[in-house]
Amino acid sequence: MTTFKIDRRHVDKFKNHYPLLYKEALIGGHLLEDPSLTEGTLLQLTDESGNYVATAYFGRQNKGVGWVISFNKREAIDGTFFKSKLYQAFEKRLGLYNNPKTNAFRVFNGEGDGIGGFTIDFYAGYYLITWYNRGIYIYRDTIIEALKATAEYDGIYEKNRISFS
Repeated sequence: MTTFKIDRRHVDKFKNHYPLLYKEALIGGHLLEDPSLTEGTLLQLTDESGNYVATAYFGRQNKGVGWVISFNKREAIDGTFFKSKLYQAFEKRLGLYNNPKTNAFRVFNGEGDGIGGFTIDFYAGYYLITWYNRGIYIYRDTIIEALKATAEYDGIYEKNRISFS
């Protein structure tokens, strides 16, 4: 995990659970241009005194350079983490699953459900995962395994909105 300090002008925003990580908020944000720092790398965000604020992952998307995914310093970002996030999102949408008048809806809404960079839609037994940046795509296999362990499904499809060139 790589540590970045947040500029004091931006700390409160992240402490209030603002999810988008942007370069201007980081002291030394230019270091994100270092080719040895790969997308998907976990970033520990601290205030200028070194106090933990959040954990994010590095992944370029639109105006951001990553997404905050945890506010718990001891939380491991692993299969259990992703299963928990998916389970919480599914629980919120139980009414949609149980509604006989609908069979298509968004199950996981990226940063709204705690992990920016991808969404999951449900279509009559099928799930569609849409990937929006390379940083979260690094966790693709772990997220798909978490989905398989969390939901019953007829099939899982993927859509990439990522440029791999």
